[in-house]
Amino acid sequence: MKVFNKLVFICNIACIVTAILRLVEIQRKATGVNGHLTPLPPIEGIVAILGYGAIFINFIFVLTFIILSLKGKAILPKWITYFNVIMFPLQVWYFFFSKF
Repeated sequence: MKVFNKLVFICNIACIVTAILRLVEIQRKATGVNGHLTPLPPIEGIVAILGYGAIFINFIFVLTFIILSLKGKAILPKWITYFNVIMFPLQVWYFFFSKF
């Protein structure tokens, strides 16, 4: 579970980076600038895939964490766990209710 917690943390960071890249790209298109945002488009693509997949991985993590917490077996680093749990509602809002 500790490795999964760290994987979810990395995906959540990628989700934040993806959201920032998306906002920057929208701003660049509004000003008429074309082209790639980063000089390495494959890295931007990998970050985007991890960022968009983060909501599914985070959902599985939150569900597993709730089940293990109810059983009393959730022994994980608290700051990473809190970050992952807080990111889930933010991801739901960003992917389903935001308008950008």
